[in-house]
Amino acid sequence: MEALTTVDQRIDKATGISERINQVKLKFIENFLELSHLLAEVYNNQYYDELGFDTFKEYVESSDLDINITAAYRMVNLANNSKLLDVPSETMAEIRPTKLLEIFSLNPDEHKETIHELLKEGDKNTVEEVKQKVKKAKGETGADVFYRFKVNEETSVGVIQPALDKAGKMFGDLFVNQATGEVFDPSPSTLFEMICADFNSSSNKPRA
Repeated sequence: MEALTTVDQRIDKATGISERINQVKLKFIENFLELSHLLAEVYNNQYYDELGFDTFKEYVESSDLDINITAAYRMVNLANNSKLLDVPSETMAEIRPTKLLEIFSLNPDEHKETIHELLKEGDKNTVEEVKQKVKKAKGETGADVFYRFKVNEETSVGVIQPALDKAGKMFGDLFVNQATGEVFDPSPSTLFEMICADFNSSSNKPRA
Protein backbone atom coordinates (compact mmCIF):
# COMPACT_ATOMS: atom_id res chain seq x y z
CA MET A 1 0.00 0.00 0.00
CA GLU A 2 2.92 2.30 0.75
CA ALA A 3 4.37 1.75 -2.72
CA LEU A 4 1.06 2.70 -4.30
CA THR A 5 0.98 5.90 -2.27
CA THR A 6 4.50 6.77 -3.41
CA VAL A 7 3.56 6.17 -7.03
CA ASP A 8 0.48 8.34 -6.64
CA GLN A 9 2.59 11.09 -5.09
CA ARG A 10 5.06 10.92 -7.98
CA ILE A 11 2.22 11.10 -10.50
CA ASP A 12 0.74 14.12 -8.73
CA LYS A 13 4.16 15.77 -8.59
CA ALA A 14 4.86 15.08 -12.25
CA THR A 15 1.43 16.35 -13.28
CA GLY A 16 1.93 19.54 -11.28
CA ILE A 17 5.33 20.14 -12.86
CA SER A 18 3.92 19.54 -16.33
CA GLU A 19 1.12 22.04 -15.75
CA ARG A 20 3.63 24.59 -14.43
CA ILE A 21 5.86 24.08 -17.49
CA ASN A 22 2.91 24.83 -19.77
CA GLN A 23 2.15 27.97 -17.77
CA VAL A 24 5.75 29.17 -17.98
CA LYS A 25 5.89 28.29 -21.68
CA LEU A 26 2.79 30.39 -22.38
CA LYS A 27 4.26 33.28 -20.39
CA PHE A 28 7.54 32.93 -22.29
CA ILE A 29 5.75 33.19 -25.64
CA GLU A 30 3.71 36.16 -24.42
CA ASN A 31 6.90 37.92 -23.27
CA PHE A 32 8.60 37.10 -26.57
CA LEU A 33 5.72 38.62 -28.54
CA GLU A 34 5.66 41.72 -26.37
CA LEU A 35 9.43 42.15 -26.75
CA SER A 36 9.05 41.80 -30.53
CA HIS A 37 6.45 44.58 -30.62
CA LEU A 38 8.58 46.81 -28.38
CA LEU A 39 11.62 46.33 -30.61
CA ALA A 40 9.43 47.13 -33.61
CA GLU A 41 8.37 50.39 -31.96
CA VAL A 42 12.00 51.36 -31.44
CA TYR A 43 12.85 50.41 -35.04
CA ASN A 44 9.79 51.85 -36.79
CA ASN A 45 9.89 55.17 -34.94
CA GLN A 46 13.68 55.40 -34.77
CA TYR A 47 13.52 55.78 -31.00
CA TYR A 48 17.10 54.54 -30.87
CA ASP A 49 18.05 58.10 -31.82
CA GLU A 50 16.54 59.44 -28.59
CA LEU A 51 18.40 56.69 -26.73
CA GLY A 52 21.72 57.92 -28.04
CA PHE A 53 22.35 55.58 -30.99
CA ASP A 54 22.71 56.31 -34.69
CA THR A 55 21.15 53.05 -35.88
CA PHE A 56 18.88 50.28 -34.63
CA LYS A 57 21.79 47.86 -35.01
CA GLU A 58 23.95 49.97 -32.68
CA TYR A 59 21.13 50.12 -30.14
CA VAL A 60 20.64 46.34 -30.08
CA GLU A 61 24.33 45.53 -29.95
CA SER A 62 25.16 48.18 -27.34
CA SER A 63 22.25 47.59 -24.98
CA ASP A 64 21.74 44.94 -22.32
CA LEU A 65 19.18 43.11 -24.43
CA ASP A 66 21.53 40.20 -25.11
CA ILE A 67 19.80 39.63 -28.45
CA ASN A 68 21.58 38.82 -31.70
CA ILE A 69 20.97 41.58 -34.28
CA THR A 70 19.67 39.05 -36.80
CA ALA A 71 17.17 37.77 -34.23
CA ALA A 72 16.18 41.36 -33.41
CA TYR A 73 15.42 42.12 -37.06
CA ARG A 74 13.42 38.91 -37.33
CA MET A 75 11.41 39.89 -34.26
CA VAL A 76 10.70 43.31 -35.77
CA ASN A 77 9.60 41.58 -38.94
CA LEU A 78 7.30 39.30 -36.95
CA ALA A 79 5.71 42.21 -35.11
CA ASN A 80 5.21 44.36 -38.21
CA ASN A 81 3.90 41.59 -40.44
CA SER A 82 1.55 40.13 -37.83
CA LYS A 83 0.13 43.62 -37.24
CA LEU A 84 -0.21 44.18 -40.98
CA LEU A 85 -2.19 40.94 -41.31
CA ASP A 86 -4.13 41.66 -38.10
CA VAL A 87 -3.19 38.31 -36.55
CA PRO A 88 -4.62 37.96 -33.00
CA SER A 89 -2.02 37.58 -30.25
CA GLU A 90 -4.03 34.60 -28.97
CA THR A 91 -3.32 32.80 -32.24
CA MET A 92 0.42 33.40 -32.06
CA ALA A 93 0.54 32.46 -28.37
CA GLU A 94 -0.22 28.89 -29.40
CA ILE A 95 2.90 28.64 -31.58
CA ARG A 96 6.50 28.47 -30.45
CA PRO A 97 8.68 31.53 -31.29
CA THR A 98 11.09 29.69 -33.62
CA LYS A 99 8.17 28.76 -35.88
CA LEU A 100 6.69 32.26 -35.76
CA LEU A 101 9.99 33.75 -36.88
CA GLU A 102 10.06 31.41 -39.85
CA ILE A 103 6.42 32.01 -40.79
CA PHE A 104 6.70 35.78 -40.69
CA SER A 105 9.89 35.82 -42.73
CA LEU A 106 7.46 35.47 -45.65
CA ASN A 107 6.43 38.62 -47.46
CA PRO A 108 2.82 39.30 -46.31
CA ASP A 109 1.91 40.92 -49.63
CA GLU A 110 2.91 37.82 -51.59
CA HIS A 111 2.21 35.06 -49.09
CA LYS A 112 -0.79 36.17 -47.04
CA GLU A 113 -2.66 32.89 -47.56
CA THR A 114 0.38 30.75 -46.78
CA ILE A 115 1.04 32.66 -43.57
CA HIS A 116 -2.54 32.22 -42.39
CA GLU A 117 -2.43 28.55 -43.35
CA LEU A 118 0.74 27.93 -41.35
CA LEU A 119 -0.67 29.80 -38.37
CA LYS A 120 -3.88 27.76 -38.59
CA GLU A 121 -1.82 24.57 -38.48
CA GLY A 122 -0.23 25.88 -35.31
CA ASP A 123 2.18 23.49 -33.64
CA LYS A 124 1.12 20.50 -35.76
CA ASN A 125 4.24 20.95 -37.88
CA THR A 126 7.77 20.54 -36.59
CA VAL A 127 10.20 23.45 -36.90
CA GLU A 128 11.88 21.72 -39.84
CA GLU A 129 8.54 21.16 -41.57
CA VAL A 130 7.69 24.85 -41.17
CA LYS A 131 11.08 25.81 -42.60
CA GLN A 132 10.54 23.58 -45.62
CA LYS A 133 7.06 24.99 -46.26
CA VAL A 134 8.41 28.52 -45.98
CA LYS A 135 11.22 27.73 -48.39
CA LYS A 136 8.74 26.22 -50.82
CA ALA A 137 6.56 29.33 -50.64
CA LYS A 138 9.51 31.61 -51.27
CA GLY A 139 10.48 29.46 -54.22
CA GLU A 140 7.10 30.10 -55.83
CA THR A 141 7.94 33.81 -56.20
CA GLY A 142 11.40 33.71 -57.56
CA ALA A 143 13.69 31.35 -55.63
CA ASP A 144 13.37 29.01 -58.61
CA VAL A 145 14.65 31.72 -60.95
CA PHE A 146 17.36 29.43 -62.34
CA TYR A 147 14.79 27.01 -63.69
CA ARG A 148 13.54 29.75 -65.97
CA PHE A 149 16.98 30.13 -67.52
CA LYS A 150 18.47 27.50 -69.77
CA VAL A 151 21.97 27.22 -68.32
CA ASN A 152 24.20 24.20 -68.11
CA GLU A 153 25.44 22.81 -64.80
CA GLU A 154 28.93 24.15 -65.31
CA THR A 155 27.64 27.71 -65.65
CA SER A 156 25.27 27.32 -62.72
CA VAL A 157 27.90 25.90 -60.37
CA GLY A 158 30.92 27.81 -61.65
CA VAL A 159 29.42 31.24 -62.31
CA ILE A 160 25.95 31.82 -60.92
CA GLN A 161 26.27 30.20 -57.49
CA PRO A 162 29.60 31.91 -56.62
CA ALA A 163 28.01 35.25 -57.56
CA LEU A 164 25.04 34.53 -55.27
CA ASP A 165 27.35 33.47 -52.44
CA LYS A 166 29.31 36.71 -52.76
CA ALA A 167 26.14 38.80 -52.82
CA GLY A 168 24.82 36.85 -49.82
CA LYS A 169 27.90 37.73 -47.77
CA MET A 170 27.31 41.39 -48.55
CA PHE A 171 23.73 41.32 -47.25
CA GLY A 172 24.22 38.89 -44.36
CA ASP A 173 21.40 36.78 -42.91
CA LEU A 174 18.73 39.41 -43.53
CA PHE A 175 18.11 42.11 -46.09
CA VAL A 176 16.70 45.47 -44.94
CA ASN A 177 14.94 47.53 -47.60
CA GLN A 178 16.06 51.03 -46.63
CA ALA A 179 13.15 52.61 -48.52
CA THR A 180 10.33 50.63 -46.91
CA GLY A 181 11.99 49.27 -43.77
CA GLU A 182 10.93 45.74 -44.75
CA VAL A 183 13.18 43.01 -43.39
CA PHE A 184 13.38 39.66 -45.11
CA ASP A 185 15.70 36.78 -45.97
CA PRO A 186 17.76 37.42 -49.09
CA SER A 187 16.38 34.68 -51.34
CA PRO A 188 18.28 33.71 -54.51
CA SER A 189 15.88 35.82 -56.58
CA THR A 190 16.51 38.88 -54.36
CA LEU A 191 20.27 38.42 -54.62
CA PHE A 192 19.98 37.96 -58.37
CA GLU A 193 18.06 41.23 -58.64
CA MET A 194 20.74 43.01 -56.59
CA ILE A 195 23.50 41.64 -58.83
CA CYS A 196 21.64 42.84 -61.92
CA ALA A 197 21.02 46.26 -60.37
CA ASP A 198 24.69 46.59 -59.43
CA PHE A 199 25.75 45.57 -62.94
CA ASN A 200 23.34 48.05 -64.50
CA SER A 201 24.56 50.81 -62.21
CA SER A 202 28.20 50.05 -63.00
CA SER A 203 27.61 49.83 -66.75
CA ASN A 204 26.00 53.26 -66.78
CA LYS A 205 28.94 54.96 -65.09
CA PRO A 206 31.11 57.03 -67.43
CA ARG A 207 34.40 55.38 -68.22
CA ALA A 208 37.62 57.20 -67.43
